[in-house]
Amino acid sequence: MLVYWIPKTENTLPANASHRVGVGAIVFNENRELLVVQEKTGRFRGTGIWKIPTGTVEQGEDIFKAVVREVKEETGIDTEFLEVLGFRYTSHTIFLTVMCVCILFMEYWMFSPF
Repeated sequence: MLVYWIPKTENTLPANASHRVGVGAIVFNENRELLVVQEKTGRFRGTGIWKIPTGTVEQGEDIFKAVVREVKEETGIDTEFLEVLGFRYTSHTIFLTVMCVCILFMEYWMFSPF
């Protein structure tokens, strides 16, 4: 996409201005407890809502690397990618969005949680 950013501020257009790929992480510990977080920023901030860690895949990044990175950024927990659970597509926003939900487990596990 060819863009000339006129304001004297940082260009905030996403690299893929027509779509976004997001990831969500289903993370279990050895007791099969689900990891959930509360947002520090965003529309759920301060609402008391608990959710799975989520984020956006960076341009050129693999989905499995993105979901592991997002969990580490949001929680400080090291995880290992296990499998893709499912995809969700929405077109009700400015950007077309594909959300990929993945199953991960904490790295200290030496066995599969399933």
